[in-house]
Amino acid sequence: MPKPSHRAGEAALGFRPITDFIDEMAQDVVQLAIKISQEAFQLSQMAVEDFAEQISKMNMFHQRTMPSNRAKQDWINRVRQLDIEIMAPQYSRLFKGDDVKRFLDWFEDLEVGVAIA
Repeated sequence: MPKPSHRAGEAALGFRPITDFIDEMAQDVVQLAIKISQEAFQLSQMAVEDFAEQISKMNMFHQRTMPSNRAKQDWINRVRQLDIEIMAPQYSRLFKGDDVKRFLDWFEDLEVGVAIA
């Protein structure tokens, strides 16, 4: 009678492609998680840290590019209905958390349009 083996040995060789695939997928997932973490850190470094300091950098841009107070208010009303965690303007650093609301409040009070000199 053959001695019982505690190892799978030859019988497990058919599973090798599957286990190799799982190992490769696990490596990909870990590498992707690391990349996402690095990207999130870089984005967090791009966020506005002092909203009051940022205001002076935003006034002229918004006053010159927003055509009217009516258009501005329409945009603000639509944006306020959204659940925004991060606002990423094309011209400045990111606004996140409470700074999103601060931006909308500030923008709502800003006079804009062609009549601004």
